[in-house]
Amino acid sequence: MHLSITNSKIAILILGLMATSADAQTLGPSPYAQTSVLFTSTGANSWVVPPGVTVVYVDACSGGQGGAGGQASATGGGGGGGAAGTWTRGYPLNVTSGATLTITVGLAGVGGNAGAAGGIVSLQTTISGANTSFPPLTANNTAPQTGAAGAGGAGGLGVGGMGLAVPAGGTNAPTGGTAGASAATGVFQDSGGGIGSTGGGGGGSSGAAGAAGGNGGAFGVWTKSLGGALNAATAGGGGGGSNPFGLGGAGGTNTGAGQAGSGLCFGGGGGSSNGAGSNGGQGFVLIRY
Repeated sequence: MHLSITNSKIAILILGLMATSADAQTLGPSPYAQTSVLFTSTGANSWVVPPGVTVVYVDACSGGQGGAGGQASATGGGGGGGAAGTWTRGYPLNVTSGATLTITVGLAGVGGNAGAAGGIVSLQTTISGANTSFPPLTANNTAPQTGAAGAGGAGGLGVGGMGLAVPAGGTNAPTGGTAGASAATGVFQDSGGGIGSTGGGGGGSSGAAGAAGGNGGAFGVWTKSLGGALNAATAGGGGGGSNPFGLGGAGGTNTGAGQAGSGLCFGGGGGSSNGAGSNGGQGFVLIRY
């Protein structure tokens, strides 16, 4: 699906897809574009460049990773949260009037079942047919890991790393599991984009006492997504990562599944002990001219 919209309607439409933060309107009006076309249908879409248009500006992101499931045990370690998608804002592309662009909107990573790692993204967000190249956007690097006996799973890491550390899962301790490490925040690039933040590590469990999952990384206007809380011997899942267009899902609690995030392109929350991870958020492409 794609929609042609004027600047006066961009913020309303995007905010219907995203969380309610006022700062989310950064996708909206700009001094260099009067009309925008939004693509949210995953897979290949086509768009014919209108008459007189020779340059377009792109806001886009890949899908986010799915959160990992917790260990398949009611007292196992929690799963790590998924990383948010790679993104760009205001990326310029030279185009030819009448040319057809192929716009591929990336899929979200699928959350892992109990005992399974989180899903990395199987379809990148790409644009072809322009006169200048568009960098493919993906969240594939290190998938979030499931919990193990006495230890939580590590969080996911977005493409390229860019100096971000993979947050460690919690480990067993004499009085209960230690909490998973909180995730690092995303990185801005000179090209007007970057990777989303990493997911939080899952909490550990000693079998007698559990620990909370680590928080997902904060990003821009979004506060960090929360790791799942401990509950007796149950460990919490790690929170999913965030980027400018979406807030990561919270980690699962009390053998529950990780939670979905808000907006688009977010990382899914990791599952609690014996709980599944949640899916990440899908990508999108917004063309302005």
